[in-house]
Amino acid sequence: MRYIKSIEIINFQSHKDTKIIFNEGYNVICGPSDSGKSAIIRALKWVLYNEPKGTDFITQGENSCKVSVTFSDDTTIIRERAKNRNIYRLIDSKGEESIFEGFKNDIPKEILSAHGINKVYIDIDSPESINLASQLEGPFLLDKTGSIKAKAIGKLVGVHIIDEALKELNKDLVNLQGEVKRFSKDYDDINEDLKQYENLENIRKNIEITEINLKILNDKFNKLEKLKSIKNKLLAVENEINEAQDIIIKIGDLDNTISLVSEANSKIILKNKFNNANESLHQILNEINYQKNILDITKHTDSCSLKLIDAANALNRTNILKKLNIQFNSIEDEINKLKRIYEKLKIVDKAKESLESYNNKFDIYIKLNNIKSNLENVESSLKKGYVYISKFNNINEADSNISSIEIINEKLLKLNILKNELLNLNKDLNETNKEIKSSNEYIDNFIKEYTQYLKELGRCPVCLSPIEEHSIEKIINEL
Repeated sequence: MRYIKSIEIINFQSHKDTKIIFNEGYNVICGPSDSGKSAIIRALKWVLYNEPKGTDFITQGENSCKVSVTFSDDTTIIRERAKNRNIYRLIDSKGEESIFEGFKNDIPKEILSAHGINKVYIDIDSPESINLASQLEGPFLLDKTGSIKAKAIGKLVGVHIIDEALKELNKDLVNLQGEVKRFSKDYDDINEDLKQYENLENIRKNIEITEINLKILNDKFNKLEKLKSIKNKLLAVENEINEAQDIIIKIGDLDNTISLVSEANSKIILKNKFNNANESLHQILNEINYQKNILDITKHTDSCSLKLIDAANALNRTNILKKLNIQFNSIEDEINKLKRIYEKLKIVDKAKESLESYNNKFDIYIKLNNIKSNLENVESSLKKGYVYISKFNNINEADSNISSIEIINEKLLKLNILKNELLNLNKDLNETNKEIKSSNEYIDNFIKEYTQYLKELGRCPVCLSPIEEHSIEKIINEL
């Protein structure tokens, strides 16, 4: 069994330097009054429980004090105090030392674990040292109040566990009741708020219908935009068709025009031939003039006859050329006429292109006419749709109501969860009340058995002194 082997006291109250070695078993310290016997107990309490506080216990005229307690397993606890030093030193059975500072009015856990001589808390405000007793202190528990005695006996049999459980249970019960009231109030408030959304289902249906109609209107609006684009293209095609028709009117009969163009091309070729002939004629005329000059110069020569023959031939050619010149002039007049026609027919190529474009665009025109009729039908439907949309001017308010409803639904879900938790708590509370009732019955049976035991024993179980009937009743009443 572990016990205190020695205590060394330095500068503590009346002890300058005292060391006491204890034997295993029962030890007695005796001596005259005011010789320091009680100071030994105070020094021991100072080491074990850090009591008393302050520095008044330091010997007068000294600056520090120290108390060392050594146990039978060679564990040593040293308590030192000075004006600027306040420490615990712990030397375990292996000789390893630990120093503790800054613990103020508390006791380091390592010190409590080392000596194992702890106070017993019968009540939270009544710690009791069952290992040490002060001078003139009364017998254990006999000088205490009835409630302290009852709590001490209750701790012996474990009733304090039930008391603590009841305290915690009552605390939880009060908190739960507060939460129940708060949840009930929130539940009532939310129910009151939900009354204004009783027609929520109708609003939801209207919103769904509105969403469908909006989708239809959006589709029709997109179609309208496409049709407007097609309409613009149609107008452009119609303008081009009108321009082509104007050109066709200007150029008249296209087949006749084409034949005129062919004839003009033929006559242009013929003109080119006459131009070439005209150039040859000019060359021949020049040659005739040249030959005439020669004849005038050589008219008296012997070769005159030969030149005359050549001249006659040239004259014949000249007559032929004159005829050709007349024909050339006639052809030139025809060419001028054809030039004037040609100038008028410069737009023929454009007319051909316009005619081909017209044929393509005429097909498009037919399609666009069909689209135009569809467009008119769509515009009629859109007018009806706009009238229908005007009935939903309060759609923004409906969206706001939907947001509010979603928030309220979330609150309602939370309330349902809290309601389920409340039901579970009520269930746990009922079970706890049953356990309390069962515990109370157990305590009553235990008190009855304890009363019967005291009556049969006839003595106090603590001090073993005779006990009377009225004392037993007093103890039972205190329990």
